[in-house]
Amino acid sequence: MTDEIEVVAVEPESPHNAALYEAGKTLLIESVQVGREFCKFMVGIATGAIPTYLALVGLAVGKDYSPSNAEGILLLVAPTLFLAAAGVFAFGCFPVSGTLSLDIPSEIESARTAATDRRRKCALIGFTLFGVGVACAVAGATYALAIEVSPPAALRSG
Repeated sequence: MTDEIEVVAVEPESPHNAALYEAGKTLLIESVQVGREFCKFMVGIATGAIPTYLALVGLAVGKDYSPSNAEGILLLVAPTLFLAAAGVFAFGCFPVSGTLSLDIPSEIESARTAATDRRRKCALIGFTLFGVGVACAVAGATYALAIEVSPPAALRSG
């Protein structure tokens, strides 16, 4: 018994099939780039959230406010989470090192899958940290607005 392929009917490639092939090719190529671009974008968003939050807290409490250790730690939870999220997103931007042969499609597919899975994981973890950071920032800013700040001694005696 031999393994033979029998061609029954041959037709030229239809425009629809050509378009589907190109769409599939584009999806494969962009699947790696989309994750990288998202992580790159979110690095900027997460790092930009730190000074924005600190400025809001600074406006709420004033420049002469000196928090206790507990208040300082509490007010720094959000920027710490933003910084951690930026680190995870930055890790998602890094290229994956390794070797593969272009002659072996299964190696190409496994490398592409590993890269997209790693970036998806980084995006999920980073976005979770960022989301929790946003919730903490809202709580921290609300707390900062509720803090009673006494005026400096020079203003009280005048």
